[in-house]
Amino acid sequence: RRRVLQAAVDIATPEQIIEHLTECAQNRRGCSVVGISAPYVTAMARDARLREDFLKADVLIPDGKGFVWGARMLNVPCGERLAIPDLCEKMLETGAARGWKVFIYGATEELNAIACSNVAARFPGLAAIKGQHGYDQGLEEEDALIEQLRTEQFNLLIVARPSPDKERFLARCCEAAGVVGLAAGGYADVLAGKTHRAPRIVQAAGMEWLYRVIQEPRRLWKRIGVANVRFAASVMWSHLRMRPQRPWWSSLVVQASVILMLICAAYLTGS
Repeated sequence: RRRVLQAAVDIATPEQIIEHLTECAQNRRGCSVVGISAPYVTAMARDARLREDFLKADVLIPDGKGFVWGARMLNVPCGERLAIPDLCEKMLETGAARGWKVFIYGATEELNAIACSNVAARFPGLAAIKGQHGYDQGLEEEDALIEQLRTEQFNLLIVARPSPDKERFLARCCEAAGVVGLAAGGYADVLAGKTHRAPRIVQAAGMEWLYRVIQEPRRLWKRIGVANVRFAASVMWSHLRMRPQRPWWSSLVVQASVILMLICAAYLTGS
């Protein structure tokens, strides 16, 4: 595990991560998985408790292209981006082949039911697929769920609740329940068909965050767009303070970060 600004990331390839999680789920060894992206790094710099909640995870994976670029710019040998939705899909495929039990925790009661139904239809090899909505969840409700996951011997848990609720829940749930838990944010909405991921070409270009902002500009612009600008600025500042191995302006990451900051600044000025 290596530090990146106020965050951290575990150094492993996507294949190594999936292999490790598959072994844990198959043998019902608890393991919590949290994705690190640029907006979360920015938030951690301002919120020490949020940072603590994230760093309690057993596995921290690079969930955003921007984070991967920033980590490598700071000489952290970060693996390729492994988006949480992609990891969920891969684990569901593996679970269907091995007859796992899967639980989806989050979203509204209606969307959760649709998500479970869609997963059952797409992955008929799963031994069981159950779910529970993620609203008004106190310690009593969470403890009851942990006991259910343990006694019914679930293998995989997808937690589609907001941060830091999902990270705090996973930190005390996974080992106690013997389950691999993925912090998946709004993934239940994707499974239910309410929202959609960006096209592959947009994901490959590292612009999935912009696709999400365009879908929900009022809610996500400040949370994601502005946070990405702050992350780029922090990375550039930290990079400039490092001992230079080559002219800093020759880095493609620096050039891309400057372009991104200019685009966001123009958007803010125009609005």
